[in-house]
Amino acid sequence: MKRCKKTIIAILLAVGLFSCAAVARQAGELLQEGLYAEETEGNIDAAIKVYEQIIKDQSAQRPHVAQAMYRLGMCYHKKQNDQKARTLLEQVVSQYSDQQEVVDRAQYLLDKISGPDPALLMPADTRVYVEVGNPGRRVETILKMLQGTPFANPIAAIVGGQGRERRLAT
Repeated sequence: MKRCKKTIIAILLAVGLFSCAAVARQAGELLQEGLYAEETEGNIDAAIKVYEQIIKDQSAQRPHVAQAMYRLGMCYHKKQNDQKARTLLEQVVSQYSDQQEVVDRAQYLLDKISGPDPALLMPADTRVYVEVGNPGRRVETILKMLQGTPFANPIAAIVGGQGRERRLAT
């Protein structure tokens, strides 16, 4: 009878260990699937679904959940939803302090997202304030806005409106 109990206990332990390894592998594989969707395919929405699945999984290990939450924050940052990204990254920093590498990356991105607002540096009586986040992509938009104004041709405005005529005359 004792031998039977020992055998049953050994089997239960083996099954328990095997199932833990299978769950860890599953969360790890899902994480790889999410990274592939995000980085290789550029399918942010598919990656978000995978990362959310890992986070909701009660049996997933802490390192996998922390990594999934960080990656989810990255996805929302890529989708320019910095409010949601900030919330997720703050959760990583506060809830997973034992995962130092992920916390460091999350804190770096959090600092980048939460940078100081340059508008706060402006005097209170400032009437117009323009902030250009990506000037390379905004030049065309700005030039379209200036059409029909004296600044439609910025080079001519700088030279005094006579830059092109002078070159043509010489």
